[in-house]
Amino acid sequence: MWVRSQNKLHLVNTDDISLINKNIYAENILLGEYSSNEKAMEVLDKIQKYIVNRELLKNAEEGGYWAVYEMPQNELKAEVL
Repeated sequence: MWVRSQNKLHLVNTDDISLINKNIYAENILLGEYSSNEKAMEVLDKIQKYIVNRELLKNAEEGGYWAVYEMPQNELKAEVL
């Protein structure tokens, strides 16, 4: 997906976006700086929703299925098989 940085200096085509210490990066390029991890997480959540909506529309036309798996929190207990 294409993402433009906050400062408008970078336009990056990436599949790898990360939140590190209140900042969002793609391919080692700083895309945005935020005042807290919570605010940066809100932006990351919006990016995820954009990706899901885009892929759902694209795959609906092709008759396919697509989803994003979210990793569970550490506090969750593992199921015993």
